[in-house]
Amino acid sequence: MGEELQTYFNKLLTRIDGLKAVTVTDGDGVILIKSVSNDVSPRVLEPALSTTFSVVSDQASKLGLKKNKSILIRGLILEYYWILEMN
Repeated sequence: MGEELQTYFNKLLTRIDGLKAVTVTDGDGVILIKSVSNDVSPRVLEPALSTTFSVVSDQASKLGLKKNKSILIRGLILEYYWILEMN
């Protein structure tokens, strides 16, 4: 099963124009599966990003914003990459 997912994500990188990385993480933000193109900055895969999503999603739900299904992140620190995190 893991190899099939890895193959699927590798194919996504070639099929979707502009896609640089795909990751699957657990609830704590630990990367379980990843597929990354050669020209992506290593900073995109820093554990702090996926861990932060888990915390931000939890805090947003406490503010009455309901359970988040996704968060879109953009920042200069990521060299103009967009990151879509989905719950």
